[in-house]
Amino acid sequence: MTNQQHSFNQSRIVLSDSQINSLAGATSGIFVSILVSPLDVVKTRIQVNPLPKGASSTPFYTVMYRLAQQEGFKALYKGLGTTMMV
Repeated sequence: MTNQQHSFNQSRIVLSDSQINSLAGATSGIFVSILVSPLDVVKTRIQVNPLPKGASSTPFYTVMYRLAQQEGFKALYKGLGTTMMV
């Protein structure tokens, strides 16, 4: 074994099973938050905004489309930073 190969083997980072599980959980949590955030924002908008007279409900995709159209695509991810900190 040459010196270069020996130093490479010593520089590996070894993680315990609990550390690997923690990293996997944190990574999956980040991806889920990114995927679900737009749905949560639209759900909250539907809950907060009053319905017009005579309307039984507001279609989910209509609210999502209007939100993205009027406030921009970034509006679908409002509150994501706070979610990531928690």
